[in-house]
Order: sequence, then C-alpha cells, then structure tokens
Amino acid sequence: MLGLTECFYRRNFGVICPYCGGTRFIFYFLKLDFVKSFRYHPTSFVFLIFVIISTTVFIVDKIRKKPNRITIKYVVISLSVYLVATIIQYIIRLYLMANNIHNPFIEINI
Repeated sequence: MLGLTECFYRRNFGVICPYCGGTRFIFYFLKLDFVKSFRYHPTSFVFLIFVIISTTVFIVDKIRKKPNRITIKYVVISLSVYLVATIIQYIIRLYLMANNIHNPFIEINI
C-alpha cells in the first residue's frame, strides 16, 4: 500500500508486533488524515498529542523564563502510561485477529 517492505516481525514470528500500524499511523498523520491515522495505532495518536502539548509547554516556559513545568517524573509517568496502553492495545488486536472479529474502530488487517 505505501510501497514499504514486509514487516520483519510479522514475517519471522507470524504475528503482528506491538507497534504494528505505526508507519501507516505516521504516514496518514502527516497527510492530516487523523481518523485513518487513529485507526492504525490509537495509542500513538494519544502519545503524539502528549508530545505536542509537552513541547509547547516547555517552549512557553523557556520563553517566559519560568521554572520548567515538564519534569522528568511527568515524562516517565506519561511514557509508562503509553507503554501500558500499547500493550493493552496489542493484546486486544491479537485477540480480535485470533477470533476473526472485525472492529470498525481499529484497523487490524495490516
């Protein structure tokens, strides 16, 4: 579809990887097709929003010469939440694929 090679993880292990759909997520996000982007990898969409907000807050704090509101603790907690959400999403996708269940909100036929 995008002219990319086959996924190494899927080719060698026979199942999708936890970040399956990530490349297509980025492709459609950059084309401003947010709905399709979200369908390919919902947790990355949320993570990208977090990155945009955090970067904006960081830059505003630097411009205003105020103490940084984005702390390491905040970043670690956010990344941990993202990791857990990605694992949950992966488990759901594997379950849906194993049981051949179609979900209109998440693209699993990757």
